[in-house]
Amino acid sequence: MPKKTVIGKCPLCLADGVPLLLSHIVPRFLWKDSGVTGSGHRFSLWSESHPDLSRRHLQDGFKEHLLCLQCEGHFNKLETYAKPMLFGSTSPIVVRASGDHIWTGLNYDKMKLFHMSILWRMAVSADLFYAFVKMAADESEILRKMLLASNPGEPWQYGCLVTLLRHRGKPLVGIFSQPREIPIRRDRCFRLVLAGMQWFMFGSGDAPKDAPIETFLSHKGTWWLMQGEAEDCKYLRDEIDDLKKRLRANQEV
Repeated sequence: MPKKTVIGKCPLCLADGVPLLLSHIVPRFLWKDSGVTGSGHRFSLWSESHPDLSRRHLQDGFKEHLLCLQCEGHFNKLETYAKPMLFGSTSPIVVRASGDHIWTGLNYDKMKLFHMSILWRMAVSADLFYAFVKMAADESEILRKMLLASNPGEPWQYGCLVTLLRHRGKPLVGIFSQPREIPIRRDRCFRLVLAGMQWFMFGSGDAPKDAPIETFLSHKGTWWLMQGEAEDCKYLRDEIDDLKKRLRANQEV
């Protein structure tokens, strides 16, 4: 069956009347290489924002017609850089140090723009799975212009904190939680679990009030990655329990 062609307005470059490519909101390699999708893999997702849209037996991450060819290529370059940093021989997913880990040798511009692009794509996505990721129009516009200009800004501008998750001492794989807005004291951010990590993405270009700036990716290319046990995350336990209950209920119908 031929692929459907969708003509519309690219939300990144604002070109109108152009073909919009069908692409992943969260990059495909993050789904696949972290064990959520892949050959023979199926997964189910429980949507807290829209329970009726919870999905079962999925084989691929969420996609939609979003970007034009040029802007898709713009983001693909960032993903090409980020993939070996996350899953290569220097990946913190594979190489674990005791205690907190300092990730070094990163290209600040590319890695910063990479996680900023994920935040922006989730915020503009029409998929209701990302319904909790809402940004004010002015913040979204500032972020759009920064991405279009390949301007990573300061570490705290739309910054990201990361926690490596373990399960019984081993790296956590095969888990993707619905992104949620949460406060970190007086700072507003969005939390999702993917690729064995908790990502806390800040939805503001202002300096954080309480989040420690030293934990953001630095201009020098170092990133402090904290570590934690998945079993200590109550929201993860609750989401898994809710999903199990839903699956059992559907089997009984």
